[in-house]
Amino acid sequence: MNQQDTLILRGLELKLDRIIDFLSNSKKNNDNEEKTKEMELGEWVTLTQAWKLQGVFSLQTIRARPDLQPCLGQGTMIGKNKCFPKAAVLEWLNAVTPEQRKAYKLKYSGGKQ
Repeated sequence: MNQQDTLILRGLELKLDRIIDFLSNSKKNNDNEEKTKEMELGEWVTLTQAWKLQGVFSLQTIRARPDLQPCLGQGTMIGKNKCFPKAAVLEWLNAVTPEQRKAYKLKYSGGKQ
């Protein structure tokens, strides 16, 4: 096997990885939709509810790092709870690929990186 064959195989491997990521993200999006239906979310979602939907980091980590929160932490205080619009939380949950996360952060950072 020469160098060109190795490069071709590596390219195929990368394409297959992207297909697998896409398929697993589609399943994750369906899981998110099912979770939101089960939780019967209103128009506003608390940070704790958003964390339960995502479940990647601990609740303390999410609370301490606004960059990991929906809308980059730019929520509205309702009572003692930081809340976010339901549509923004769903968008946050669906931003799973690096490109989607980058676009999401760009949208909510006001165009700043």
